[in-house]
Amino acid sequence: MRSKNLLIGCSRLVLLAAIAAACLGFSGVAQAAAPPDPDTLGLTTLSHIELDGVLGTELTVAPGQDVKLKADWKEENGVRPASGCAGCADFVATAFAGNPVAGCIENEGGFEGSGLPSSGSGEVDLGRASKTGGTYNVVAGFERVQFCGQLWKASASTGYQVIARVTVANPPTSKKQCKKGGWRQLTDRNGTPFKNQGQCISSAVHHPVGLADLTGSFSGTTTWTFGNSCGLINQVFDATYPGSFAVQAVMLHIGGCVEIGGSAFPYNGTFGIATNIGTLNGDAAGVVPTVAAPQPVDIELTLTVTSGTGAFAATTGTIRVSILWSTYVTGVPSTYPVTGSVTIP
Repeated sequence: MRSKNLLIGCSRLVLLAAIAAACLGFSGVAQAAAPPDPDTLGLTTLSHIELDGVLGTELTVAPGQDVKLKADWKEENGVRPASGCAGCADFVATAFAGNPVAGCIENEGGFEGSGLPSSGSGEVDLGRASKTGGTYNVVAGFERVQFCGQLWKASASTGYQVIARVTVANPPTSKKQCKKGGWRQLTDRNGTPFKNQGQCISSAVHHPVGLADLTGSFSGTTTWTFGNSCGLINQVFDATYPGSFAVQAVMLHIGGCVEIGGSAFPYNGTFGIATNIGTLNGDAAGVVPTVAAPQPVDIELTLTVTSGTGAFAATTGTIRVSILWSTYVTGVPSTYPVTGSVTIP
């Protein structure tokens, strides 16, 4: 069991850089500049900082989206202060400001010649972003201790060094959402919080949810079978992909018949789109080119909206779906991977 004196000795070594900003993990005002990259904390320099795989120290995410931070780290050479802490190593702990430590980017590192790694890379799952719109600081602290986050204090972490910022965009999808104080949890499409209910309602009126919120790229599957109710082939496409911050996840289902044709087989069927704020249904039509297996098949479909619910109740128009079926083979009907995109004509 480690002694109390040892822990006191370690606590004197912690190097947690404070910032000259207000001690709040959440900021409702625009930030002047992004946190720097590279960024030095104590004896360690972080570089090539990524948020959810995107290089940079700022990222806009959907409410409740899981956020991961990845960075390279390197210990600076030079004279090291005597630690008086047997068995200690260097760590860079991190988390959303005001939260318990999420993990350490540098985990048991040390200066060159210490016998511990002096450089490397690390990834920390910061957890889910807030469901309330706004900008949130990701903070970090350098520690020479016995385990990751040994001296981290959630209540004090609002004053730790800011290494990244995450903005939660939560735009309104109806005027009703803005009322009874709801505007306080919402933002515009860029993640800027509203100042009052009127500003929120204005955004909902002038920037309504529409087909453009459903655009994006996807990876999904296609399943085809002979016969059934179709003259030749029944072919189904399914995919889930991220839409705009207003709609978040989009679930796409297309089902129809491939009929006998010439150089291209006509495709006719129906589609359904589901989101957390409403649904769309309608007709799907296009062509499936005639190719020899195992050549890839490029399929172009037009989706025509006939009905909608929720935020899409009054939506009309068409959507273009481009599908690449790259593993087309002949033989037993089965399920194959596809990729594609959803655009507005």
